[in-house]
Amino acid sequence: MQDIHINKERFNQNLLNEQIIDALGDRTSGISTHGTQITVHLTDEANSEDMLIAAQTVENHDHTDQSPDQLHKTEQDERIELARALYTNRLLSPDTSTINIIARINWLQDELESKL
Repeated sequence: MQDIHINKERFNQNLLNEQIIDALGDRTSGISTHGTQITVHLTDEANSEDMLIAAQTVENHDHTDQSPDQLHKTEQDERIELARALYTNRLLSPDTSTINIIARINWLQDELESKL
């Protein structure tokens, strides 16, 4: 096992881990972090070119981008907030079906947060 240590002020850990795995495949087991230090874990099969690819991937990483899972969660959160705002502002009628929808949305959000 070989490790590369790189300091980077801002990064999206989940996305960067996915990017490293996409770039290096089975020559990495991903990343770990401690503060601003990123450690890229490379297998013994990794060579100097893989080390360069790892360093470039970290360097080119944009912390404002999101992984597909993060984008999906953001979209879900936005839909939930919209439904709550519509209900709070009485743009949705507070009939039984609407109350059930809001209750289900609240339950779903709690479930999603407990899984993350």
